[in-house]
Amino acid sequence: MTGVLFLIAAIMYIILWTAIGLFGFVQAARLSSACRSTVKVALQIRSFGYPDASPMEVDSFILYITSQKCSAKLFRVPIYSHYVWAIVSTGLIAVLVLVELGFFQISLKL
Repeated sequence: MTGVLFLIAAIMYIILWTAIGLFGFVQAARLSSACRSTVKVALQIRSFGYPDASPMEVDSFILYITSQKCSAKLFRVPIYSHYVWAIVSTGLIAVLVLVELGFFQISLKL
């Protein structure tokens, strides 16, 4: 019985620290996505234009928006959602393959 409880506790511990570790990457990916959508909306607004604005003001606004490098960085690496999902999926597939190949030996004595 204690072996089962120990296994459950170990699995919960791994899940907890994996979730804590991924939390920062998920939030950084969400921030980068929000920044990209803000730039996209700003460029769409420019196409409708402002009737009272001079062409120089509109051009400077476009130059400002397109020059923004808005992406969240962790450890000096830009984090995007497709990177996070690719790493998570690759990790899950690797764990599943290792389990199927028998690299993790779990023996429960009941």
